[in-house]
Amino acid sequence: MEIILAKTCRSLTGCLGKKYGCSITRRGKRFFTIRHPEGTRAKGGFLRFILECARMAEENFLMADIIIRGEELSQAAREADVEMETILPDVQYHAQDIRRIFNG
Repeated sequence: MEIILAKTCRSLTGCLGKKYGCSITRRGKRFFTIRHPEGTRAKGGFLRFILECARMAEENFLMADIIIRGEELSQAAREADVEMETILPDVQYHAQDIRRIFNG
């Protein structure tokens, strides 16, 4: 998942919380999520991370947007035992799309 920073944020790396099982890293001028396969995390941690990032982007707090492929979003939903038939694997989803899908 790619994270697009808000104009007021110059850099954002590290962990937003251990329960998510992932962190944010910088590659060049872009920011991406890295999943950590080991360690303790809450069930559905990556989906919770995605939803939290979408909320932060909606409020333009640190993040302006997120971009995630449908395949990765579907995998996160399955890991959280949430079946989402409306997610298409080859589509790119943004924060607004994610908030719409998961908030009804």
